[in-house]
This record gives sequence, C-alpha cells and structure tokens, in this order.
Amino acid sequence: MVLLSNNTLYWVFTILIFGITLIMGIVMMRRTRKLWLSFGISTLFNTVMTVLVCLWWARITDDAYSVLFHNAFFLLGYFNVVIIDFFALVSIQRKTSGEGVKKRKKTYEEEYGDT
Repeated sequence: MVLLSNNTLYWVFTILIFGITLIMGIVMMRRTRKLWLSFGISTLFNTVMTVLVCLWWARITDDAYSVLFHNAFFLLGYFNVVIIDFFALVSIQRKTSGEGVKKRKKTYEEEYGDT
C-alpha cells in the first residue's frame, strides 16, 4: 500500500476541492438553470471542505509557520474557486438564456416587405 506524505495530501485535497466544486456548480447550473442556487450550493461545499482541510492541516502540523502559510494558500485557493465558479456559471446562464447570442440584422425585404 502506498502512503502519501502530508504535503502530497495537501495538494491532492486542494485539487479535489477545486475540481469537485467547479464540476458540481456546472452540473447543477445545466440541470436547474438557476444561477444563485448552483452558486450557493457549490460555494457552501467549497466552504465546508476548505474549513475541514484547514483544520486537518492545523491538527497534523506542529510548526505554526507551516500552518499559517498553508492555510493562507487554502484561503487563496478558496477565493479563486469562488470567483472562477461564479464567472463560469454566469457564462453558462448567458449562453442558455440567449443573452450572449448576437442577433442577425433583418434584411430590407424582411423589414419592409415586398414593395
């Protein structure tokens, strides 16, 4: 059995939180088409997982500097995921609602008819 070091687990958890949060938000947005519901649930998941991983890191590490340094990066990653998730969901909403689609100009015949 391969055991991962704590530093490797730190990065694995960071990547998993990032990926699962974004995938969860995008899947919910595509199914429900509700921006704030999708964003709220994915942000709640991101918050809970980030707090749990910060507590895990503080528990396994004895060095106060290491705890502060790694938790600062967890929080930086947290805010990055929130921002990326929000803009991805807004982009999906604009695509599905048709706001982002350019309208074709009417031709002269379509606008004024055959005269």
